[in-house]
Amino acid sequence: MEDVNKIKTIILCGGMGTRMREETEFKPKPMVTIGEMPVMWHIMKIYAHYGYNNFLLALGYKSDHITNYLEEQNNFKDDFNILSIDTGVETPHGERVLMLKDRIQEDIFMVTYGDGVADIDINKLVAFHRDSGKIATITGVHPISRWGLVKEENNLVTDFSEKPSLNDYVNGGFMVLNKEFFNYLKPGDMIEDGLSRLAKEGQLTMYKHEGFWYGMDTYRDFLFLNKIWKDDPKWKIWKKNVLVTGGAGFIGSHLVDRLINEGHNVSVIDDLSSGKKENLNPKAKFYQMDVQDPAVADVFDKERFDTVFHLAAQPIVDIAYEKPLETIKTNIIGTANILEICRKRPCVKAIIVTSSDKAYGKNTNLPYKEDASLCGDHPYDFSKSATDLLAQTYYKTYHLPIVITRFSNTFGPRDPNLSRIIPGIFEAIIENKELQIRSNGELIREYTSVRDVVDGCIKLSDNIEKVKGEAFNFGSNNIYNVTDLIKKVEEVLDIKVNYKILNIANNEIPEQHLDYTKATHLLNWKPETKFEDEIKESFSWYQSKRNLS
Repeated sequence: MEDVNKIKTIILCGGMGTRMREETEFKPKPMVTIGEMPVMWHIMKIYAHYGYNNFLLALGYKSDHITNYLEEQNNFKDDFNILSIDTGVETPHGERVLMLKDRIQEDIFMVTYGDGVADIDINKLVAFHRDSGKIATITGVHPISRWGLVKEENNLVTDFSEKPSLNDYVNGGFMVLNKEFFNYLKPGDMIEDGLSRLAKEGQLTMYKHEGFWYGMDTYRDFLFLNKIWKDDPKWKIWKKNVLVTGGAGFIGSHLVDRLINEGHNVSVIDDLSSGKKENLNPKAKFYQMDVQDPAVADVFDKERFDTVFHLAAQPIVDIAYEKPLETIKTNIIGTANILEICRKRPCVKAIIVTSSDKAYGKNTNLPYKEDASLCGDHPYDFSKSATDLLAQTYYKTYHLPIVITRFSNTFGPRDPNLSRIIPGIFEAIIENKELQIRSNGELIREYTSVRDVVDGCIKLSDNIEKVKGEAFNFGSNNIYNVTDLIKKVEEVLDIKVNYKILNIANNEIPEQHLDYTKATHLLNWKPETKFEDEIKESFSWYQSKRNLS
């Protein structure tokens, strides 16, 4: 039997969408958006939910629009393997499939149109096709009428039934085909021509999908699907019930935004000791509580989380120095409480525990690799080492589906902690004040965009079966000492920074940066955000929040 990870899905992206000119005059129909994402992303998410991540895009009309978008969006930042092939503007879609014959190595492959969404179980579809022993399987769906029905009694209208389902079946795409299908296609064919030839030989079967299906053919369809996406997105089978602890904080709030944008149900637990209410996404459920609180278990029982991102922590190095017990309780005992609650709830299928490059302590083997020893000796660094080891303990002892992240210094909008160097630089510029450097100015750190860190967290949750029990570094190539960082920011913003070296820092690690090769190889992750772009965007955010202090 073929490996699911190798089976390819051809998405037919060549049509002009002449019946929805309002949207397709300047872009191809698969790029028309439902919510904030192109319809072809929604289609890929349906397949990827069942493990089918390899896609061949048969491009035609405005193909450059799709290829440019994919390049800019890094394949939607999902775990998709996408190969785009320009099959010509005028080519019928059956011939488009035929042109991709040499790209198919497995015994079966799948084909779908670039405009239809459904709550279909792809695994059941593939199993049905295998059991049939036929060359091709189409998915029969009940279309929804484009016109509402009028209900009446004695010639009086009693109600309107909007978009009722019809009883007959139509081909909704989502086709499974043996490689023999290529023998039934000819140049100039529509895909139905090949299917008709198979039908005459008794080699075509139909999988009946009785659930939701809808194709985007007209502008009315575009409006209808966007309304459903907002109110009740029936095809969003990939949505998860997600908890983000610390979801009102700097990194957590960006993660929550991304998860909600992808359509998941998201809850946030945050005591607002460092997070801000203004960071909370209004679509997330919010529980203001400490992660050490036993009552967190009640939230788990109410929401039935299947995915947990544990980011809640006391995040400031200087506060840890002044209040070590408070930091140890929050970072270690808080983590233990979350993991213990997860241990007793088998519905939790993925747990992402965020650690830090500080967990490596003063390890001198740079750049740090994931198998380096964890030897933090500052109260903050120790709390991260201990949190990291605790997560490993729960994986090894109780087989919890845990994966650990270790970030380098993260920067971007919404970081309220002015003791951190980049927010401190911005404050000095905006308030026209002297930036006081607590260290000797020679400490070397790595600076990673919050967007790249969030992307790494998402990839870990999406690949939990492959990565559980492991730790992953997420870093960048932005490695500077403090004074060089200031010069870099000055160059990007074309503004001088007034600063003073105090050299009063305690027990600081001289140099830290990470090797993220493992994330690149196993997750296809790498930092995508340009330092200059993130600095400019972050500075604009800080300018809009002049009352930071």
